[in-house]
Amino acid sequence: MFDYIKNTFILSLFSSLFSAIIGYTLAYFTVFYDFRYRKLFDILFILPLAIPTYIAGYVYGELFSFTGLFKGKIDIMNIYGGIFIFSIFLAPYVYIISKSYLSKISSNIIENAKILGKNDLHIFLNVLLPMSRIALVSSVSLVTLEIINAYGVVKYFGINTFSIGIFRTWFSLGDSNSAIKLAAFLMFTTFIVLSLEKNFRKHKNYSYINSKIKSIKRKKLSKSHEFIITIFSLLYIIIGFIFPIIQLVYFSMLTYKMMLNYETFLLIFKTFILTAISSLITLIIALIISNNARLSKNKFSGILARISSIGYSIPGAVIAIGVLMLFITIDNFFDTYFSMSFIVLILAYIIRFLGVGYNTINTSFLKIGLKFHESARTLGKSKIYTFFKIDFPMIKSSIFSAYILIFIEIIKELPLTLILRPFNFDTLSTITKKYVEDEMIYHSGIPSLIIVFICFLGIIYFNILNKNRRN
Repeated sequence: MFDYIKNTFILSLFSSLFSAIIGYTLAYFTVFYDFRYRKLFDILFILPLAIPTYIAGYVYGELFSFTGLFKGKIDIMNIYGGIFIFSIFLAPYVYIISKSYLSKISSNIIENAKILGKNDLHIFLNVLLPMSRIALVSSVSLVTLEIINAYGVVKYFGINTFSIGIFRTWFSLGDSNSAIKLAAFLMFTTFIVLSLEKNFRKHKNYSYINSKIKSIKRKKLSKSHEFIITIFSLLYIIIGFIFPIIQLVYFSMLTYKMMLNYETFLLIFKTFILTAISSLITLIIALIISNNARLSKNKFSGILARISSIGYSIPGAVIAIGVLMLFITIDNFFDTYFSMSFIVLILAYIIRFLGVGYNTINTSFLKIGLKFHESARTLGKSKIYTFFKIDFPMIKSSIFSAYILIFIEIIKELPLTLILRPFNFDTLSTITKKYVEDEMIYHSGIPSLIIVFICFLGIIYFNILNKNRRN
């Protein structure tokens, strides 16, 4: 137990710290300086998010093995390697949130500091960093929750965290009571992280005292500074995206003759069907809850909306244990076999990713307001007619975005799928882990590339969507 607490704490603390440093620094460069290929780097900095941390772990584990490119020169199969993987591949969360926050800071603040004789370093440390505390805390909380939920990379690197403890006590030792206790402790840790984040945001709000907000004018860099920033940016892209992709393509080239067969296509088909159905059900429930919350101002709707949005914060292993215990009880009582069916897995996906769909749809509902809906109702139109003819056309792009987001999250989900999948059923994520554990890491190339490619398409889509909205 002490090892689980210690390792989870060390991993979360240092990975979050380094993610914050990398992500915030990149966001600062992009917002405040004009350097060569800045617009291209702005897209590239997000791409490491397309690679799930467990795939990144498998790739770098092989790169630094005795048969890999770096010939075992550095041993990364330990907690330091875990910190490296999480820091690099979760830094885009900090980058996206920090960049959004920094780009809204008024140029007047920077100009006033310069009039007082302050240099760029002083402004960065004493003005921008304190002002960005809310964005940093929010993004670091997200990174921490991702680390607490992680299973694949910590298992591969041999790091004993809470997720590993839950799997070990449940599957290897058959000790369900201890697994439940660990899940409860992990849940308690998650609520501490969320409470700290909420309290910090509550007491650290900033606002402008007038409406005259000047947009940031990017500063031209000297050639030497531009060179340093370009090298730093390139290094991050190479480590966070290019190396893993080259390695996965290499794995795929070695095994494509064996992998491109009926079993692989069936695996892809089953994964897509399961993901598509689970995403659709989750989306419909999110839509109903969100629509009900805005139209019915009663307490029950509000509580239901709040509950639906917290699922993403709960680690997958905790949700899996909770859902499994519920269905085992039902099976024992009614003499059924629900606990071994897809119902359990789909329900767990809904609980975990309902918040993703709800938040996306609810944001659109807030933007359109109730004016059009109430006008239609005043003209005697029914609620169903009003929803499909008035509300739905106005938010259909957000509904599609919510579906894409849920689809991406489900297709790369590992711990929850591993625990709850029916016997002898695999998805792209579980087969990737299986090949690695069976020392057939080259065979994991094609399934991994498919997951990465889908995540990549999702990131590009949302990047284009955001640019269109800004224009």
